[in-house]
Amino acid sequence: MTDPALPPREETPPQRGDEGGTRAAGTGGAPASPDEPDESPGFAGEMGRLFLIPAVIVALSVLVFLLFGWIAGERRDAHDYLQEVRNGATGRKWQAAFELSRALTSDENARRDPKLAEEIASTLIDPRTEDPLIRRYLLLALEEIDDPTTAPQVRASLSDKDGEVRLFAIRALGRLKDREAVPALVEILQGDDPALRKMALYSLGQIGDTGAIPAMQARLDDPVEDVRWNAALALAVLRDGSGAPVIRQMLDPAHLDGVEGITEAQKIDARINAVQAAYLLGGDEMRALVERVGREDASLKVRDVALRAIDEWK
Repeated sequence: MTDPALPPREETPPQRGDEGGTRAAGTGGAPASPDEPDESPGFAGEMGRLFLIPAVIVALSVLVFLLFGWIAGERRDAHDYLQEVRNGATGRKWQAAFELSRALTSDENARRDPKLAEEIASTLIDPRTEDPLIRRYLLLALEEIDDPTTAPQVRASLSDKDGEVRLFAIRALGRLKDREAVPALVEILQGDDPALRKMALYSLGQIGDTGAIPAMQARLDDPVEDVRWNAALALAVLRDGSGAPVIRQMLDPAHLDGVEGITEAQKIDARINAVQAAYLLGGDEMRALVERVGREDASLKVRDVALRAIDEWK
């Protein structure tokens, strides 16, 4: 297992890792069920941290921050960057795609421009957009825009020949809450790639279609540990408690000690995610479990999350 980490607040794209790996991905908001959209502030408002995401994400997000100061010296807008993606020099196009995705994080007017969203989506599926790195950044740009009308082009990327582009597309569909993608995401849950299965579970939790619950429940017996974890967490977001035994395992230090290759930081991340899932599920049993974690966990960070959960328990 490689590094599982909680999603940071800022949106960053997913990247492929090794089969057991999970690392950070952004969510930008609470992965709540559409049937219960209004989470209370405070602890409940931090549910965007829930989920373990494939390891790919960290490498590209680190690249984003390292490169931003290097190549963002020119003051141009999102339309300029998109034009360079389309017509610029071959070696510069991926940088322009990167700059486009970064510009959109702070340019609210550009994010609200339906024409820009349409043009990015069209560029994404244009056969001339050959570099998969460009397509990954374009998917990230579409996540930032969060325009449901771009969902068909994002869905088309599920069949991209590049596996990491497919991973980005899965995540973007979760951000877009694209219910039409649910059958394809359910099919991905049956596939051989654990990273894609983990991301599909994440996005199904974001989309909130309870019709996917049986397929998600089947992944509670997945041979990969953190796929099982994501199944339990996604089900908790949908207020389905069938993953409760997995959540209890995630809170059990002895169980985590037996997970091959896991680090101490990963164990803490797993327990924090499990506390948040227990909070979403509610009930006396889960409350008692979280109270025990708040008293006894070896990590001050985990105890703090547990105590905040208890303070806001409904």
